[in-house]
Amino acid sequence: MGMAVSIATDTVRAAASAKAYSGGEKLLTAGAVRNLEPGFGGANADVVDGTQTWQVWVGVVGRALTGECDCPDSRPTVLCPHTIAATLAAVRAGFTWNALPESRPDARTVDPAERRFRTLARTLDVAELVALIARHAVRDRMLAVDLEVVTGRLGAPGAEDLEPLRALVDEARAIPDGRYEYDLHDIATAGRAVVTELQVLALRPPSVELLDAVEYAAERWDYLAGVLSQDWRTYDKEACEIGSAIAAVHVGLCERLRIDPAELAERLARLATVCETDSCLYPTGQYRHLLGRDGLEAFERRWKELRGW
Repeated sequence: MGMAVSIATDTVRAAASAKAYSGGEKLLTAGAVRNLEPGFGGANADVVDGTQTWQVWVGVVGRALTGECDCPDSRPTVLCPHTIAATLAAVRAGFTWNALPESRPDARTVDPAERRFRTLARTLDVAELVALIARHAVRDRMLAVDLEVVTGRLGAPGAEDLEPLRALVDEARAIPDGRYEYDLHDIATAGRAVVTELQVLALRPPSVELLDAVEYAAERWDYLAGVLSQDWRTYDKEACEIGSAIAAVHVGLCERLRIDPAELAERLARLATVCETDSCLYPTGQYRHLLGRDGLEAFERRWKELRGW
């Protein structure tokens, strides 16, 4: 947790435009701030504005008062009236504020498509929304798992939960070694099945066991991608897409677990050494923010050691 800081009404006024501050005061006076609660070092709230209810987070990032709102007028560096209203409500309630690092990994910006669907969902009553979610959850595994995670029914995956993934990976890896003829398309299909399983598991809270399983999958996919290169004109793009999807899951887990740069460098160096070509987890730009300069140097040094250079 970051260092505790003091937030007062004057601080809020200085951080916002006059128009936004005035709008925030009016919303607060009208009782628009609902479900105010501490969250991520700041405050979470729902702010009612006319017929819409917007989800808001406010806190101190670096040294700046920062707000995130899913309203259409929200901007990353500009406080909107909804974030002002939530901040003023939190100040009145005597919330404790903690200065967070410049990057707040627990929060994510809502993209325009998700914002649109949130707006549509708010037009439904509870019964309609429940029926809609249940109807799609029975045929959409991603939604079903996400629903169970959000409602606290599923925690981080353990060894037993990861057995189906490892079985899929082993089946895929065994394809080229079978006694019978196989088609390269079978490998690509198996790779996509592994990616789907990884993406479902990644919806759950992160664990080191899951990170190990992703690396297990990555190591074996690196070999299979080499097999697909026999017909690179047909399968090069597909092999890259599958490898990139595995890497995306791995990067996301490392971010959520906040893996130490030295440990991450060791993991990546081991995988790069095992792979005969380029590993799908080779630390290009996607890992730079996690490794930093020292981590990248540690990777290069360790990779050369393992290669015997």
